[in-house]
Amino acid sequence: MAWALILHGGAGNYEAAQLNESQEFLTDLCQRLEKILIQDGSRACVLKGLQELEDHPAYNAGTGGNLQADGVIRLTASLMDFQNGFASISNLEQTRYPSLVADRLLGQRFPNLMGIQATLFAREQGFQPWQNLIPARLEKYRQRLEGKYSTVGVCALDEQGRLFSGTSTGGVGYETPGRMSDVATPCGTYVSDKIALSATGVGETIINSAILPKLAGLLDYGIPLDQAWEFACHEFVRLKGDGGFIGLGSSGRLLAFHNTKGMRFIGTNSFGDCLKHW
Repeated sequence: MAWALILHGGAGNYEAAQLNESQEFLTDLCQRLEKILIQDGSRACVLKGLQELEDHPAYNAGTGGNLQADGVIRLTASLMDFQNGFASISNLEQTRYPSLVADRLLGQRFPNLMGIQATLFAREQGFQPWQNLIPARLEKYRQRLEGKYSTVGVCALDEQGRLFSGTSTGGVGYETPGRMSDVATPCGTYVSDKIALSATGVGETIINSAILPKLAGLLDYGIPLDQAWEFACHEFVRLKGDGGFIGLGSSGRLLAFHNTKGMRFIGTNSFGDCLKHW
């Protein structure tokens, strides 16, 4: 069967230097993830991709997450596949890889945790305290600036036909403490047996549009992928969505849309297709 991979580093307005750095990093990461996808499958591929993105200070996830209004970094990550369903960790503090904490919840009876209980769960699972703050985010906080929409996400389809998706974010910056983002819901990460999706942008508009589950629902009703995708893109704009989303069809089709000035993404598949934008 076909394999496919697509990842994003957020939607928004970016400076030229940021785009040049992203192009080099995301291209290299995509090449490395391709090998992991073929050898170890879609879940391992997505988790490795999210870890790399969470470690990179240019992205608003993990190390480099934005500070909320009270000066605390609170992180959110979610994962989904068709077999295990949706899992999320929200408002997690001082943890290097939120995506790996979410992975411990995937397939569990209660797969969604938030706040102090999320952090306690991470410690119980052996995740040690980690300093997520970097100087650039502290400066933005001092200026009371919202951050770029640098949420990160990875979608993968392996040769066994398994679709897997994950998204990780540090929030918008200077938001009300405890804010819940779209990433904590299936509006930010969604997988069916027909498509895998990950969104980025203004979380409240992504939740209000509910575009990811709507798109998957259209496919479940038998609407062809091209028609469903076109409708979803128009519907996202109509409902004043602000951001973008990436996707993979079960056949290995690469998909991406954004209505912001920029969005950083790259995808490839076993057919030799490449879809990218900086």
